[in-house]
Amino acid sequence: MKEYKIVTGEVETAFNVAVSTLLENGWTLVGGVSTTVTPKGVVVFAQSLAK
Repeated sequence: MKEYKIVTGEVETAFNVAVSTLLENGWTLVGGVSTTVTPKGVVVFAQSLAK
């Protein structure tokens, strides 16, 4: 059975570090990065990973 995680973040640098750390620990990307804009104009990034 696979384990899944979804990483989200509003700060692109911190989001990239979180995803990179999981990749270094054996996780695999599932799909592409999703983005959405909140009503206050903040961009939120999301990435699914599996192990």
